[in-house]
Amino acid sequence: MKILNTLLAAAALLLATPGLADTYRWVDADGTVHYGDVPQGATPEVVPQAPPAAAAPNQEALNAELRKSIESRSEEQARAAAEAKQRAERAHACSQARQGLQYMETVTAHRLRVTQEQYDARRLELEAAARQSCT
Repeated sequence: MKILNTLLAAAALLLATPGLADTYRWVDADGTVHYGDVPQGATPEVVPQAPPAAAAPNQEALNAELRKSIESRSEEQARAAAEAKQRAERAHACSQARQGLQYMETVTAHRLRVTQEQYDARRLELEAAARQSCT
């Protein structure tokens, strides 16, 4: 999208540049009227040029499109950052639950100094946490 905006701006500048040059009018010996960007003869007459009427609305449309593009990109970046943060949090929770389960497999309730019911309840909690965050 950035490339498109750059190309649009460059095209607008290139199209507007010829309009900035002065236009000269002269009449030759046969009475033919000529126009050009280089004066011919001794007394050139400068023809003033007004900017095209459509230039301002077109520029406004381009500016509006650019603002909309920037806002859209900012929203997409914020959404992507939030999704990345959520994925990282889930990955961390999954890792913690798996480590807890692995630890529970290596020790017994007696070594933890808890009752078998407490041991089983903690193991069920870790299994539920692993199912929820590791999917």
